[in-house]
Amino acid sequence: EQLMQLVLETSVIGQFKGIPKDMINMKYFWRHSVAFGLVARTISEMNNEADGERYFVAGLLHDIGRLVMCLKIPDQFRIAMDSARKSGDCYYKAEAKYFGFDHGGVGGALLRSWNLPERLQESVAHHHNPSAAKNYAMKLSYFFTDHISHEIIDNQDDEHPRCKISPSAWKRLNLQEVTHKSIIKEKVYFQFEEVSQVFLQNT
Repeated sequence: EQLMQLVLETSVIGQFKGIPKDMINMKYFWRHSVAFGLVARTISEMNNEADGERYFVAGLLHDIGRLVMCLKIPDQFRIAMDSARKSGDCYYKAEAKYFGFDHGGVGGALLRSWNLPERLQESVAHHHNPSAAKNYAMKLSYFFTDHISHEIIDNQDDEHPRCKISPSAWKRLNLQEVTHKSIIKEKVYFQFEEVSQVFLQNT
């Protein structure tokens, strides 16, 4: 199963070449996606969740819908991104206002067309609204995981508008910021560069 996941993860990257850098910086995109997946897996393991690799793959692919939108509807997507930057909205909220759907739904539809497991489809499709998933919600807080993953890659030039983290996020995960944040980051740092290089050599 892990071999299948590795093949899936590395082959996916080759499907999205040619996206203009002024729309999405692909190196940053995949580094963030890897960090997000590693953070999600680490938190799931700390909570004794089964199938930590599912969290990694779902985390890795959580934003893949944005790439589809860049390739298929670039002009409209650019308008939605510009709107988010001007208004301060999160991208997914700007997308929902402009298109009536967001990149999560697009990503879920893509994984469904690839006949990937339903648990991955739902986790990706509903990562901004886990309660909407019928069977396989990604239980981790998206904003919580997103925040830590951006801290890990620490790109000061990233202009992604981020929504604020709910103060109750640590409590919902049965973790304490003072105790666990540094542990999570240390575990992810240990793997991050090596795993990132596996993906970036395919971009």
